[in-house]
Amino acid sequence: TNDDEVQRSDTDGDEAQRPDTNDDEVQRSDTDGDEAQRHYGTRLTYHELSKTGTTTMGAVLKASGLHNWKIRNEFNPLKEEDRHRFVIATIRNPCEWYVSLYSYVASEHGKIHRITPRSLKKPNDPEVFRKWLRWVSHSRVAKRDLAAGPGILSARFARSFTYKKAGLPQMRTCTYQSEEVLRQFDKALKTFRMSNVDCWIHTENFAEGVRECLRRYERISGVAVKWNRVEGVLQGKKRNPSEHKPCAEFFDEEAEAFVRSSDRHMFRLFNFTSCCIAP
Repeated sequence: TNDDEVQRSDTDGDEAQRPDTNDDEVQRSDTDGDEAQRHYGTRLTYHELSKTGTTTMGAVLKASGLHNWKIRNEFNPLKEEDRHRFVIATIRNPCEWYVSLYSYVASEHGKIHRITPRSLKKPNDPEVFRKWLRWVSHSRVAKRDLAAGPGILSARFARSFTYKKAGLPQMRTCTYQSEEVLRQFDKALKTFRMSNVDCWIHTENFAEGVRECLRRYERISGVAVKWNRVEGVLQGKKRNPSEHKPCAEFFDEEAEAFVRSSDRHMFRLFNFTSCCIAP
């Protein structure tokens, strides 16, 4: 596999793949019965969600010594085969996620920056960030209160971590989404099953989450991880960082209330209590 394919979630296209031939706490899924009955074998999928440590997680997997793994791009939903794979995913506090994405876009990275108005691309500008936050959540088609959501984080999450048969469309921003499409996303989020993913890693405690998920994979698969190499990645230099002020400096009460409303399902599903993570 071309190593360049196994890195970024900010690109389109088919998921990066290794052939199936022979920085918060981890959150466990509400699995449907005993893990031993799920028939995982030794296969593993890491499903990306941008700005949640995807580049580092790719480096971890390449260093791990494991072979039967693949990375699924965030713009591809889960597939039926993933029901029989050990699925790992990374997640981030919603407010922290928006600041990271905005900073990335404002620095003219990622495809979303190409459709973002230049007036909304000013790094480390909290006032412009708050305008961008509403712009990226705005639909020119649907007539609904922006705070009703779904926010773009919630929409990308629903698209990524529900199965393909749900038929949710790809979404970078909410700009041209109809009321009917937004209702589809609302329904998917209300009925979302955490068991679609076997092990969630919160970026706020990324290293410990990686360790816990890979330990669980070892127990289920019987395959040994090369921990010395994994630790080398986890303790090394941060990959693909978005340089910006602390999250709390971007949010006033109105902006926080907006994210808490538009991405309310994310706060509910992952028990997020604060908008930004205390430094």
